[in-house]
Amino acid sequence: MCTRQARDLRDHAEELTARGARILGISPDPVEKVEEFVEKERLPFAMASDERHALMEAYGAWGEKNMYGVKKMGVIRSSFVINAYGILTAVKYRVGTPKHVDFVRNGLVSDVEK
Repeated sequence: MCTRQARDLRDHAEELTARGARILGISPDPVEKVEEFVEKERLPFAMASDERHALMEAYGAWGEKNMYGVKKMGVIRSSFVINAYGILTAVKYRVGTPKHVDFVRNGLVSDVEK
């Protein structure tokens, strides 16, 4: 989770959690750095460390990236909305911050609300 993405979710956390969301960020950084980030950014949600990339790889959020012609392995900024029944309802790779919260909102919409 990048800083802009985390701040955007922080700024909308109350609304999202009121709609039943539980926000969890995953970072490849060590636990100590993740804890510092949560404190510095005043995040009202949990962040987990995935230094070995096992969870990120399982979700397809770790892989080869190409930046300015240089290929390297890294985080593919992604979002996954999982409903209260454990069903994956929305997936977005290469998340862009400006419309990210809308993506999460739409993923939370139940069939009753549609």
